Amino acid sequence: GLDLAIWLWTVLLRGQDGRAYNVGSENAISILDLARAVAKVINPQISVHVARNPEPDKIPERYVPLTRRAREELGLKETVSLEDSIRRTAWWAGRHS
Repeated sequence: GLDLAIWLWTVLLRGQDGRAYNVGSENAISILDLARAVAKVINPQISVHVARNPEPDKIPERYVPLTRRAREELGLKETVSLEDSIRRTAWWAGRHS
C-alpha cells in the first residue's frame, strides 16, 4: 500500500547505488491471524475455518524482512496499520470490481 510506495520511492531516490534495502514489515503474522484480521475489518460476523492444522513438531516457515538498514539509513518507518491497510484495500477493491 502507501507505505510500500513511499519506501520504494525513497530507496530509489535516496538509497546508495548497489546497496540492498529490505522493505516490508518486521511484524510476523501467520496466515490464520491475517485471515482473522481481514474478517474483523471486513465483516466481524465471518468465521475463519482452518482446513488443515500445522504439523505439531514442524516450525512454521516465515520470511520476515530485516528492515533496519532502510529505517536507519533512510529514516523510513511504518505509518499505516495492518487494519487500516486492509480497510483501504477493501475500499479500493470495492470501487474497482
